[in-house]
Amino acid sequence: MTSGRGCGERDDVTEENSGRLGCMTSPGIKREREGSSGPTTLKAKVFSVNVTLEAVYSREPRLRQRNILLPFGSNWAYSVRARRWPDHSRTPSMDVLPNEILLLIFSHLGVEDIVTRAQHVCKRWRLLCARSGMWKDLVYVPGKRVSEKEVYEVIRQAPKLRRVCLDRSMDTDTFIDNVRRFCQDIRELRVTPISWCGLSSRHIRAIVTRYPDIETLGVSLGEESPRESLQLIGSLGNLRSLELFGFNSEDWVGEWRVLADGCPSLERLDFSCYGLKVTPEDLAYFLSRKKDWLRYLRVTCPRLDRETVKLLGQCTTLEELRVVHMPQDTPVDLRPLVRLPRLKSLGLRYHQEDGQALSDMFLCGDWSHLRDLHLTFSHRMSDLKVIFRRCPLLERLDLCEMKRSTGGPTDQDLEELHRMVRLRYLRLTGLRRITDLAAEHIGRCADLREIIIVGCVHITDGAMGGLVRCSMLTHLSLPLDDCFVTGSGFHLFPTHLKGLRHLTVTDSIAKDVLGDLARRMPSLEITVNQSPVF
Repeated sequence: MTSGRGCGERDDVTEENSGRLGCMTSPGIKREREGSSGPTTLKAKVFSVNVTLEAVYSREPRLRQRNILLPFGSNWAYSVRARRWPDHSRTPSMDVLPNEILLLIFSHLGVEDIVTRAQHVCKRWRLLCARSGMWKDLVYVPGKRVSEKEVYEVIRQAPKLRRVCLDRSMDTDTFIDNVRRFCQDIRELRVTPISWCGLSSRHIRAIVTRYPDIETLGVSLGEESPRESLQLIGSLGNLRSLELFGFNSEDWVGEWRVLADGCPSLERLDFSCYGLKVTPEDLAYFLSRKKDWLRYLRVTCPRLDRETVKLLGQCTTLEELRVVHMPQDTPVDLRPLVRLPRLKSLGLRYHQEDGQALSDMFLCGDWSHLRDLHLTFSHRMSDLKVIFRRCPLLERLDLCEMKRSTGGPTDQDLEELHRMVRLRYLRLTGLRRITDLAAEHIGRCADLREIIIVGCVHITDGAMGGLVRCSMLTHLSLPLDDCFVTGSGFHLFPTHLKGLRHLTVTDSIAKDVLGDLARRMPSLEITVNQSPVF
């Protein structure tokens, strides 16, 4: 590996050339003298690089293979093969690092840091920041506290930007116009519904025309007929991931089929907005065309018929499936889903279970490949113990009971939760029949890292004794407004949950309790009503 600049060829930004490089007014830059008569070097002091050089070195084995040494402590080595050492009479700085190491460090910076700080430090850094490889995986997500003017300024200074996600309220017309004007090769563009009411076919045409090689697209189609927009999207030959939002799709029957006939590279399809309801006939048509290479599917379907479930079972490359399923009167056999050997994540939301369909599905076949399971229900479902027994390697479990539910899991249903020996994440939402006894069952899951309990009205301070048995816990969220948790059990946390780093509660917990906990656990971040307080 050769560096673009040797140890003795430092490109210091001195007082003479700093004006030419435009560094003097850049934010986050501090002038620092290297001795009484040495040159004045400008260095970036406010970079939030959350990785040390040692961490970069340990995570990049190719650096060790090529005998590249990093400056650890006072041992500032450049290359073993070169047998050349920097001048220790000068203050060690990042100038001695080869380009490859600097690029690794820059990869941990955000888009704003690169645009407004790093590329203004010196000529060498500016050239490195201009490399296309620097922007391959960087995603620009405009912050909610940043003004629109600042957002557009970042876009103007980032012509190599390839990935943009807008999830805040902004004028979408102006935003898209700026992206199209200044960004040369966008590969990922996501404009979520919160940003505007939807994109017209004119916007879609502008995006498709400017970026024909786009790979990821997430847009809201608005309330107009989507035919022209979907035809334009269907013409994208390199599109791999499509996320569509909408409002009222009752009259869009048959319109989705253009996506099945186009988008030859499509692997991920997300109709996640509840306003987009796909008929089983349209879904079956889509699956019949894409079943051989579809990897991710998230869709809202008013009902699943036998043919649709059969086609789902033939999507052998499917890794993640999310279906909002609202059955009518005819029971649906879900057992064909067991034929998905690569399925890692499964989510089913339904208004009532069709007999024992869910239990029957888990009873047949092997589910040891499943890692993530999300179940939302509003009526009594079958025995959860079947799921716990058949999914021993599950890592994430999310059980949600809808408000109008007539029945849900009880303490007894959670007795065998510990059978999932690799469970790391557990979320229980709205389970109105569980009590503090459920916490005892949860406490038997020794490897749990994150627990979220929401809307479980019979949980009290007595549950803390069971939860603290999860000694590996790092995140605990208890936003329980309508229960009886006062914080009297929090005194157990410092001695039993020494690795706890994040705690979320509501303002029903006394401030003195939280203050004492913060004093005893200085590394703990406490959030009250979504706002960090300690």
